[in-house]
Amino acid sequence: MKRLGRWISVGLSWMVAMGCSNQPASSTIHESLVRGVVTLNGRPLSHGTVTFLPQQTTSERIDPGIARIEPDGSFWIGNANLSKPAGVKPGKYRVTVLVMDRRPEGEPAPPAHLAIPEKYTDESTTPFEFDVVKGQNRFRLDMSSHDP
Repeated sequence: MKRLGRWISVGLSWMVAMGCSNQPASSTIHESLVRGVVTLNGRPLSHGTVTFLPQQTTSERIDPGIARIEPDGSFWIGNANLSKPAGVKPGKYRVTVLVMDRRPEGEPAPPAHLAIPEKYTDESTTPFEFDVVKGQNRFRLDMSSHDP
């Protein structure tokens, strides 16, 4: 009976380590970790999101990577709840940034307003296109509010 209990413990530990998903582990944690910094007019942004949109040429489904911009302007592609790095598959990505104006604390919410030029928010107009390689990737997303 002790042996059976030990095998059950090993099995449960393995399931927790691998994740309790119907998807293979390789579909949730990739070999390409992506980190970076987002600036506007040379200053780090303190909030918003960065989205890596795959520019695939194969029939394989490749999920986008989504990152929250941290108060210091940094970002990293995380898992579904952004609690740990998860990465993306290697390949070519167009990158969009979305940052809305923040309202002062305690103030009623005004209508949503972009805090960055609109071209950075759209896949067809963003100037950011990167090749993500296997391993560690670091990118700078330097934006300007003075661009045409």
